[in-house]
Amino acid sequence: MAEFPWISRINDDILGLIFLHNTLHDDDFAELGFSNPNNVCLITARDTSQVCSRWRSAILNSPLLWANIIDLDHLNQQNDHWTIEVIERTKTCPLSVRGHLGMRQRDYVSSFFMDLLSKHWSRFRRLQIYVTNPWADDRRWDTLERPAPYL
Repeated sequence: MAEFPWISRINDDILGLIFLHNTLHDDDFAELGFSNPNNVCLITARDTSQVCSRWRSAILNSPLLWANIIDLDHLNQQNDHWTIEVIERTKTCPLSVRGHLGMRQRDYVSSFFMDLLSKHWSRFRRLQIYVTNPWADDRRWDTLERPAPYL
């Protein structure tokens, strides 16, 4: 009888903690600038979810993991399907968001971020956004003046 590899026998709770280790942490937000530009949590989660069906299920069913991998630079897609999917996967967990917004960014990234501010401001836990074009005429920037319970 064939024995399964040891990694397939890891407890689901331990597996979840391992996956959370690959998400954004407080240290990633504490530095002035991005402390680890090679830390591409969203891509790591996607790649890890393709290892096996058990890992995929564990990752897809972990709202906390999804809430800690929102990087605008890696949600830079041709349409908003993926960005909507990522936010839906966060359920009601506090959000950690980072990225760059500027004149070189495509409009949908800026729109996505502004939509997050408008609809989910009270869920923000950590926020690190570098803005090179503040769109001064957009009143949604006023949202940043309201306190968020998790910040």
